[in-house]
Amino acid sequence: MNQGRERYRILLENLPYAFAYHRIVVDSEGQPIDYIFLEVNPAFEEMTGLKRSEVINRRVTEVLDGINNSSFSWIDTYAQVASSGKSISFEQYSDQISKWYEITAYSDQPGYFAVVFRDITEQKFIEQALKERERSYATLLSNLPGIAYRCDFDPEWTMRFISEGCYKLTGYKPEELLENKKITFNQVINPEYREWLWVKWNKVLSKKEMFEEEYTITTATGEVKWVWEQGQGIYDEYGNVTAIEGFITDITESKLAKENLRISEENLAITLQSIGDGVIATDNSGRITRMNLQAENLTGWKLEDVEGKPLNEVFEIISAKTGKPAINPVYTVMQTGTREGMANDTTLIARDGSRRQIADSAAPIFNSEKNIIGVVMVFSDVTEQYRVKKEILTQKAHLEALFKNTKDAIVYFDTERNGFNMNRQFAEMFGYELEEIKGKNIAKVIDPHGKVKDYSSPRVLKGEAVNFESTRYNKAGEAIDVLVRGGPVYVDGIITGGYTIYSDITARKQAEHKLKYMGLHDKLTDLYNRTYFEEQLDKLERTREYPITFISIDVDGLKLVNDTLGHHIGDELLLICSKILRASLRDTDILARVGGDEFTAILLNTDEATGEKVVKEIQKKTVRYNSNHPEIPISISVGLATVIDEKMTIKEAYKSADDSMYNSKLHKGASAKSHIISALMTTLGERDYITEGHGRRLSNLSLKIGKLKGLSSSQLDNLTLLAQVHDLGKVGIPDKILFKKGPLNDKEWEVMRQHSEKGYRIAVSSPDLSGIAHLILKHHERWDGKGYPLGISGTEIPVECRILSIVDAYDAMTNDRPYCQAKGEEEALAEVQRCSGTQFDPELVDIFISILKDVI
Repeated sequence: MNQGRERYRILLENLPYAFAYHRIVVDSEGQPIDYIFLEVNPAFEEMTGLKRSEVINRRVTEVLDGINNSSFSWIDTYAQVASSGKSISFEQYSDQISKWYEITAYSDQPGYFAVVFRDITEQKFIEQALKERERSYATLLSNLPGIAYRCDFDPEWTMRFISEGCYKLTGYKPEELLENKKITFNQVINPEYREWLWVKWNKVLSKKEMFEEEYTITTATGEVKWVWEQGQGIYDEYGNVTAIEGFITDITESKLAKENLRISEENLAITLQSIGDGVIATDNSGRITRMNLQAENLTGWKLEDVEGKPLNEVFEIISAKTGKPAINPVYTVMQTGTREGMANDTTLIARDGSRRQIADSAAPIFNSEKNIIGVVMVFSDVTEQYRVKKEILTQKAHLEALFKNTKDAIVYFDTERNGFNMNRQFAEMFGYELEEIKGKNIAKVIDPHGKVKDYSSPRVLKGEAVNFESTRYNKAGEAIDVLVRGGPVYVDGIITGGYTIYSDITARKQAEHKLKYMGLHDKLTDLYNRTYFEEQLDKLERTREYPITFISIDVDGLKLVNDTLGHHIGDELLLICSKILRASLRDTDILARVGGDEFTAILLNTDEATGEKVVKEIQKKTVRYNSNHPEIPISISVGLATVIDEKMTIKEAYKSADDSMYNSKLHKGASAKSHIISALMTTLGERDYITEGHGRRLSNLSLKIGKLKGLSSSQLDNLTLLAQVHDLGKVGIPDKILFKKGPLNDKEWEVMRQHSEKGYRIAVSSPDLSGIAHLILKHHERWDGKGYPLGISGTEIPVECRILSIVDAYDAMTNDRPYCQAKGEEEALAEVQRCSGTQFDPELVDIFISILKDVI
């Protein structure tokens, strides 16, 4: 029995748990008022910092000053155990020692009690740290504008985690995408990007680089969105990809109009489980002598099955990192004679093959001669703690990745509004270096000149979540349009600071302003457009500021100019007209381009007489312009109407001015077009491409052929006129093509061939030339059908055109042109005869040759 007591004493003294034995002290009425320390073990001294000599046979009120003022009633609690004989277990913080303990108290006889306890202060600290980090992580995720995700590296991008922002971005709920339950993320990606993204991810992961790309997705409602994704591979210790983590955000508005979105996210909740402990004792050969119930539960072995067996047959441990067998601390203790601890990366393999992470320590058991007679090992199941620690590191990595990789500027600040943590984007947005602004009041960073009136931080520190658009200023004082989002950060229900996220929306604001301006102004003239004009009409319907005068203006013959000289010349006329109108109107007048060739001016507080003066000024400036620029004159038709009271509506007055303008246009009739055509003819003559001699030569030869062919007098008249104006359409051909020295290339010939159609459109618009418009159109057709523009052949070609084509070709060969020198008459005649039956009518070629032989 003595030997058993000795072994029990030795075991108790070497047990890593603190142990103390006490007697309750009562007053005269039998009420507990104190307790006396009777015995403590070395672990008690180590764990509490109290020496055995300082506490034995002393009252607790003497040892721990102020224990009666403690928030926990230690004396009453232990007195209840000593009197009832019932054991209790609990966790409690000691105000006197400033530590948390896990305590078991029991009584072996009335009036006495024992306590066994261990220090769990670090565990409590970890739990508190986890709660604070979880809250901070959840707060940030819920305000980041996009999706945080974790997925498999497979072609379908199988989602294992996806934040709540998923629904906002894609229209699918997270549970619909998780594990491909309803749709895969690859199906959300638009088809043209799927293979491309797969190839790029493979390339990026093979190099262990960061992935960043923009692409399009189709939402559940069919909406196509642009997204920006940044992510990276997660690798195991062998370098194999185990997953992909990243962030996806909607950049549709920044892609199209630089608009911004709000996206919120939620964090995964983490539940901590309690940690269990086991105790195994061995002899000095490492064979098991004792094992408590918790050790049986953790190892899966019963004491009766393993007593006397070597520890390494029961207690199998490996390194969690390498998977290789770990050194058992029991054997190390027997060699060194000192206490040994196990790292938290040690894995215990139970009897059934299940695995647990374990920690704590092993200590030697000494006999009275100080010889090691065994080892006691206390181990705790820290599987959950190990998992939580790893989760914290993962969460920290996630948080840091989001913090670093988001395009937004993020700053955390304390209750004094001093920024203590901000990302690189924050410093760059406001033009600072990070070290320059850490600890600085954020108001001085985002508003160095005191211009901001709507700071977000005071509202945040009052517990308000903010989301609004405003203006902030960088270090140089330059304005930045921003979307401001933020909220408070709580610790134990108390606001300890806050955060703000700034998204730069300057480009979107500029785009909005530009779009608004473009929506109300004509692109060509920069005048107000019809949309703005009609808005003003609606506003004026509600006004009483009479009189109001409307002036309607139309540019005559604009279609003819566009069709012949090109739209760029027509645009120039419109710009000139708009300048004339602006110069004729007052700054307060409203001038708008309401149609392709139509303008309208609104003159507020203007009577009819004043309006007529404005019209005369417009006409005067137009005449002055035409006298200085006769090559392409401007002709305008003007109408005016004035509303003096409510008897006439605003829209009736506008219609009246418009009708008056059209009457003026009808009154002019074809005269405006005739003026333009005359100007075009003059321009053609001044370009020196078709000289007076050229037209006369063509007329003389053409008439000779026509008379021998037996044409009627009207045909001969048409032929004479055609010889003079057949190349009228060349007025719309650029000089660089007309006067090019050398042959034309394919594109230049394509432009040159348009002159027949341009000439036709001009002639149709002229009463003097409309009768030969069809001849101008067809004067470059060939006998074999290879001419242009219609490709007709033989006698489908009017005889006048067939005659002119022969004479024009001969004259071109026998006179100098920019692209070649003149040929001799014999050589030119031979070329005409060679083309007989292909380019030219063979009958007419014979007549032409007979005429020229007589001349030559």
